[in-house]
Amino acid sequence: MQRGPVLDGLPAWYLELQLRKFLAGVRGCNPENRSEHLMGSGISLLRTEADFEVAVKLFSEKPPQDHLKTIRGDVGRGRQLFTYCATCHGFDGRGREEVKAPPLTVQEDWYLYDQLVRFKAGLRGGTAADPEGFLMHQAVLGLNTQDFRDVVSYVNDELAGRSSGRNDR
Repeated sequence: MQRGPVLDGLPAWYLELQLRKFLAGVRGCNPENRSEHLMGSGISLLRTEADFEVAVKLFSEKPPQDHLKTIRGDVGRGRQLFTYCATCHGFDGRGREEVKAPPLTVQEDWYLYDQLVRFKAGLRGGTAADPEGFLMHQAVLGLNTQDFRDVVSYVNDELAGRSSGRNDR
């Protein structure tokens, strides 16, 4: 089974931005990015603007889902690396609408890690057609997979408060 992002609890502005990218073909067209490609094929279910608005409202009003911690890394090192991420995502990891940077504390840790890998490889944000994604692609080029594990562990453990293994929100 192919899993995707947690949509529950994402802010309406971010859901709208990303769903519009799928509708426009900016995201979801690259079969090498399998999970995104599956999402791209499912976007056809939103046939009208009303469908689109209902989906955004539905997911943005739900609380974030609980999930297990799966990524292990050096939280202290992740804290140091996160200072670069905080410029866009905020020091609390809760995102900043004005720069279109999503909250990181809602997502499952494996998904955050996976997206960092995809951004670096250019499977997501590899073109200027997606300016926010392209910025992320550029931002992670100098990082490696251990850096990703460390940052994700910091976000998961300290910012999202999941160090015990489950999201207790």
